[in-house]
Amino acid sequence: CTATLIGCRTVITAAHCFCNPYNDVASCVAAGRHNTVRQRTLFGLQNAGAFEIESVVIHPQYQGTFPNTRADLAVLRLGVAVDGVHPARINQHGTPPPGSLGEIIGFGITN
Repeated sequence: CTATLIGCRTVITAAHCFCNPYNDVASCVAAGRHNTVRQRTLFGLQNAGAFEIESVVIHPQYQGTFPNTRADLAVLRLGVAVDGVHPARINQHGTPPPGSLGEIIGFGITN
């Protein structure tokens, strides 16, 4: 899963990286995955190395049922601060209008 460093110990990624993508947050919480790490224990930064994940918080309105996925967000807390990499700035100017073009860059795979 692709993720973005948004603070020195804070990372944002997709909830489906930690919860079954065909379930909702209730199923994820029931399985104890809303604030614990399942199989993924490291967050890797290309130029800084690997960092232990201390905790995972899943968006409370996560609904993973494809193709109607909603609130597919997870926030990771790293065990130590990342040094030498600047966090990405978060858009605080408003929501882009529907139909806006965007570019997504990541290291994923497609089925």
